[in-house]
Amino acid sequence: MSESEIHTLLKLLDDSNERNVCWVMIALLQYGDKLQEQLKELQESSNPLLRRRIHQLQAILKFRQQRGEFATQLRDNRLELLEGLIRTHLLWYDCDSATEIRESWDKLLQYVRQFTPLNLEKLAYCLWRREFIAAARDEFQPDCFCIGAILEEKLGADFILCAIAAALAEADNFSVKIVQHAGKFALWDDNVTLLIPADGWKLSQINQRDAQKLTQWSTTPLIKLALSNLFLIALESNSFRYISIIGKCLAVIGGENDTDFLPFPYTTAPQK
Repeated sequence: MSESEIHTLLKLLDDSNERNVCWVMIALLQYGDKLQEQLKELQESSNPLLRRRIHQLQAILKFRQQRGEFATQLRDNRLELLEGLIRTHLLWYDCDSATEIRESWDKLLQYVRQFTPLNLEKLAYCLWRREFIAAARDEFQPDCFCIGAILEEKLGADFILCAIAAALAEADNFSVKIVQHAGKFALWDDNVTLLIPADGWKLSQINQRDAQKLTQWSTTPLIKLALSNLFLIALESNSFRYISIIGKCLAVIGGENDTDFLPFPYTTAPQK
């Protein structure tokens, strides 16, 4: 599309017919960063309707850029665990604030730091006392995979609770690993002790032979697991918006350029 064609489409944004404007915006968004300069020129337009729609386009482009950066950082293993959890939350709850999530996190971290030096037993006590509970496997709700909701409601998927606990430990210079043992996620300190959220933050002993069979999980696979669960929730609820948002993120992480691997109507056009 030439600059003149983009300019022509931009003029149509003050149409009073919302359906027409929707199609115009879809057409414009296909050209991503090519819009940026012309949008800047119109963002302070005296026409309030045009100005609002220009700001909408800018917000969408900014969100897409952030999503692309997030996916690329995950793909390249360049993302810290806590940051990955927060940005996963914001893919689903995009009206929430990262600042508010970090404020909730800081309150929990301050509480945990009362129990210095930290170890698995003290970490278990902290999170049990704060009433964090592992959700049942059939508790298949987005809040169980979004850190902001979990920090508020205290209910989350066991692997997310492990991720929260591991991030707390890391912030206090106590090293633990997130592992999977007998189908459950747990924390492990390279000893014979496991901390299992799904068992009410119970500490369990394992022998050295079983310790060698533990499956360790790092940041990128954990965040991909959270995203995959949110993607399945979006499919189950037939939420085209979240299927697109999270599907494209997973596609980039997996080395794809887009969600063309999905069947119609989840792609932009029917498969031939």
